[in-house]
Amino acid sequence: MDWSKYTEEFKEDYLTGKNYRDQMVADINSFIAFFNGESNKQKAQYITPSKLANNREKYLNDFINMLGFPLTEYANLPYGNKVNKTTIFENEKYIYSRMQIEVFPNYFVYGILAEHKDGLKRPFVLAQHGGEGTPEIVNGFVYNTANYNHLVTRILNKGANVFAMQTFLWNIKTYGTEYNREDLDGQLRSLGGSITALEIFMLKRVLDYFETKPFVDKDRIGMAGLSYGGMYTLFTTACDSRIKSAYSSCFFSDRTFWHRPDWSYKGMLSMFNDAEVAGLIAPRAVYIEVGSDDATCSPKGAELQVAMLKEYFAAQNAQDKLVFNVFNGTHELSITDEGFDFLFKNL
Repeated sequence: MDWSKYTEEFKEDYLTGKNYRDQMVADINSFIAFFNGESNKQKAQYITPSKLANNREKYLNDFINMLGFPLTEYANLPYGNKVNKTTIFENEKYIYSRMQIEVFPNYFVYGILAEHKDGLKRPFVLAQHGGEGTPEIVNGFVYNTANYNHLVTRILNKGANVFAMQTFLWNIKTYGTEYNREDLDGQLRSLGGSITALEIFMLKRVLDYFETKPFVDKDRIGMAGLSYGGMYTLFTTACDSRIKSAYSSCFFSDRTFWHRPDWSYKGMLSMFNDAEVAGLIAPRAVYIEVGSDDATCSPKGAELQVAMLKEYFAAQNAQDKLVFNVFNGTHELSITDEGFDFLFKNL
């Protein structure tokens, strides 16, 4: 091919078209803002505190259908029956074990179980890490637990046994094993689901396993988590009534302000913002906190949503089962024990 005849007939600076692209960005933001407002109007018709109080199962099914596969097929999917458990270490009070639990044939989830050595039946709490986290971090094996502020140890000290499950959120550069969360989410969406639905599926199957164990009081199950772990605490508790009490730190917000691809689902804002998701927990207990100086999860969005959330709990006469706290801190679990005290009070 002779390209010499394809000479440039006109030249301009590469930034000449920038103002048009600037306009495109402004226009799409205005477009989204307009339809966010329309979605809020639709949501006001779709769900209200009284509607949810009178028909929780309908809204729960809609929520599960929004998240998709494999939650939608939960009852129909087979279980695995293999468990690998290896003691890491023990001290005078606790035993720590690495575990792989087969939640579907040939599909194992990984986590760390911290249990009291006395073997007594005790409350059981899922302790969920956030972005770039691992079960090792929340257990204090590395980084002195970083911004989790000794999450697992504090739960143990309250008298419960604890399981910290790994989700697809670890730091690849630090921990080596590569994965692409957005790619996995895309593939699951192609199957009619989402990475959120898969990881809630994993957590529910973990509870299926542990609730049969003699050291677990299946009537006193709770969940606590930070950041992404706070999201999974809210979402899993909404989906699983076995969880009687929840402690969600540094996630609750308004999704029109703070959103990510794996937190976004078709038609979500016309059905469920964070207030409606947490509203599915009522009349069970939930403690929600955000840090006053959290640059990731600003209190502004949380305060807007919690006003509506209070109405959902009031509609079910469960005002005392909801606490919202803006603590003096950043993107971290509060160093005070208010959240843990509420969690255990309601187990």
